[in-house]
Order: sequence, then structure tokens, then C-alpha cells
Amino acid sequence: MTVTSEELGKLLDEIANNLVYASIHNRLHTNLCEASEEYNNEMNHSRVFWQLTINAHATTTILMLCRVYDTHKDSLNLKKLLDIISANSKLFEKDNFCERIKYRQFIDELSQMPRVPDHKIITRDIEYVSEESNPLVKKLSDFRDKQVAHTDRRSILDASLNVNTILWGEVEELLSRGI
Repeated sequence: MTVTSEELGKLLDEIANNLVYASIHNRLHTNLCEASEEYNNEMNHSRVFWQLTINAHATTTILMLCRVYDTHKDSLNLKKLLDIISANSKLFEKDNFCERIKYRQFIDELSQMPRVPDHKIITRDIEYVSEESNPLVKKLSDFRDKQVAHTDRRSILDASLNVNTILWGEVEELLSRGI
């Protein structure tokens, strides 16, 4: 898929924003969980508030991550963005790169760094973000389908079907690799 420099910038920004929001909410979730040990008495004065707040940060982290690794054919996701970058590597050449970021700070410093993507690295990254080749991405996709975007009636009635519940360490791994 061929895109313009402006379109690429918008696509990059959207994926980057989702990853940044997921990372911020993850950090808030982690910090609040850690603080709950030290400030247990204080947090128990408004237990429902803190439980809802901590759960909201966890849920937002997972929702943003699900967007980034989504597999729907019409969605903007990390795999599709990597495919677009691979097909449009000329947009990372210095002149095109400078044009795309002309209104951002530190353009001179950024333009000095090599910008053209290495196709071997992109191919490796595409493999990582694909649910066909990465069981963890498949697990996130299944978790999204059965517990985030939809509630699978069978998993409510039979807890043994919840084997694909994603662990927080796996969420953090996907987030780290996405960034």
C-alpha cells in the first residue's frame, strides 16, 4: 500500500499514541498496585474508588494494546503499519523525513540519524506482531475476542475454558515490544 508522507505521519502518530497511552496506564496501574501495599490503610478508606481506579488503568492498558495488535482487516494495527513502512521506505530518506516532521522540535538532530528502515528488522518485527507466528499475539487476540470486546458465555459457565487469560507479564512484554 503506497501512502503519502502526510498519511504515514498520521498512521505513525495513531499507533504511537496508542502505545504511549497503554504505557502510561500500565505505569499508573503498576504504581498504584505497589502503593497499595504501603498505603493499604489509607486506600481502604475509599476502597471502591481505588479498586475502580486500578482496574480502569489495567483495562485501558489492555484496550490500547488490543488496538495496536488488532487483526481485523480494516483496522490500523502494528502489523499493517510495518507493512506500510516496508512498502514506503523511501519516505524515510532524509529529505522526505524532514518534510514529514518539519513542524517538530529537534528536526536537525533527528535528521542526522539514519532513517531508512532495515528490511530484515521489519520482516522480523512483522513476524513478531503476527498472530500466525507469535502465540502471545494470538493469545491477546483470543483474550480480546472472548473477554474484552465480547463476553464468551461458555467461559463464564466453565472456568476451565479461561486458559487463554493473558497474564500481566505478557501484557508488559507485548507493550515493550510494541514500543
